Amino acid sequence: MTIRQLEYFCAVAEGRSISAAARALHVAQPPISRQIAQLEAELGVQLFARESRGMKLTEAGQALYRQSRSLFLNLRRVEENVRSIGAGEGGRINVGVIYSAMPYALHYLEAYHARYPKVEFYIRLGSPQDLLNDRTAASCTSSFSAAPRRSPAACTSASSARTRWSSS
Repeated sequence: MTIRQLEYFCAVAEGRSISAAARALHVAQPPISRQIAQLEAELGVQLFARESRGMKLTEAGQALYRQSRSLFLNLRRVEENVRSIGAGEGGRINVGVIYSAMPYALHYLEAYHARYPKVEFYIRLGSPQDLLNDRTAASCTSSFSAAPRRSPAACTSASSARTRWSSS
């Protein structure tokens, strides 16, 4: 079973005919007919009842249609998620924070999350040595390893926070 076969199958189910599916997909009718026949042969079931006024899904066809629609929805979500991560709008960031820097780290993490709500944070609290070991092992993306001498509101940019807290 291939994605193309499922696309053709869903188009026939929605259009209730091979000719309607061919028009919707901008494909000739014979390839659609072949793919449907191959799909039925592979699954060992009849997916459509051929009627004088088109094609009607059998019980097996209805089950395949529901699951195929769900599959296509999940594929779209996967595509959106990967593109979001590629654009820096989603994904996961592992952040190490020493206990004393937590209030300051939260200020910046909340601001970052407001700008990129699809980014998930995994926050690891630990000693400076633990965080250094995590950074060396690449299990920690960035870290806040020392509390600044002024309040978070006094820092004017993320770059000043990086300099003061050696975040990367």
